[in-house]
Order: sequence, then structure tokens, then C-alpha cells
Amino acid sequence: HHWAGKALYVLNALELIVEDIRACDIYIYSAHDIVVEKIEELNKTFNLNIEYSSRFNQISQNQLLEKFGQAKIAIGNNISDGVPNTLLEAIICGAFPIQSNPGGASEDYIVHNKNGLLIKNPEDSKEIAKQIKKALINDELLKNAFSINQEIAKKLDHNLIKKEVLKAYK
Repeated sequence: HHWAGKALYVLNALELIVEDIRACDIYIYSAHDIVVEKIEELNKTFNLNIEYSSRFNQISQNQLLEKFGQAKIAIGNNISDGVPNTLLEAIICGAFPIQSNPGGASEDYIVHNKNGLLIKNPEDSKEIAKQIKKALINDELLKNAFSINQEIAKKLDHNLIKKEVLKAYK
């Protein structure tokens, strides 16, 4: 959580739907100190077990990709970004994306309610909570999104992109 990243709004959203997430394994990566404090508060207050890595004790990119591969949902929330790398990594690894859409960049990859959910207001915890809850209860949405996102993932293949870039330069 900083001037652009808005992780605290996601944590506040989780607090609003705490009964719906009790059975979920939750992992927060690259958390700033203020986020770590909120995670520890939620864990203590609601007897949760939200796991995390901090900005000062980060996991490797391969470990993060493994987490995305195990995840049902991946949430990215910020107010300023191009296409977030973590959005693309989540899609490639099969996690259902719930993503903010600053500048409309995320909608280049996500069609809302089809292959992911777009957060209209990254500072509205109630909206974020509704999006999370929708994904948690709608297995059909996640199943259909997975198929669509696997097709998108094929287009994100490094070798294919490299070939297309070199072709464009020629």
C-alpha cells in the first residue's frame, strides 16, 4: 500500500466478508509495513491465517508464480499502472483475475464478468468485497474464464511475442 498500490482497501474488503473467506487460504505478497500490521490485526481479531511476504522478505518470482498456479483468485488493486505484470502472470497461471483498471489498461485483457472482474473504484472496499464474493460463489464464471484466459495466455508466449516484435522491426 502506497501512493499507487491500494492493498488496504482489499484487506478492508476481506474484513467485510470475513465469514465468506474463513475457509480460504489467503496470501499477500510484497506487503508494506502498514499492510503487515493490518494482516496481523485481521488474523488476531477474526482468527484467520492470512499468510504474507513483506517488501523486505520477498519470495522469488518462481515462488510467486507457483502461488498464482495454486490460486483460485488473484486480486490486483492500484490507481496507477499500465498493464500489471501480475495480472498477466495470474492469467497465464490460471488464477481468476480481479483487477483495478486505471487508464483502461486492464480491460485490454479482462472482459468484466466474462474472464475476470474489473474493479471500478480501487478505493471502494464495498465494491471490492462484492467482486470477491461474486468470484467465490460463481464456479461457472471461473470455469468459463479459465478457458478464455488460457487462450489469452497462448498469445502471451514469450517466443511468439519475440517473433512478432522482430517481424515488426524488420
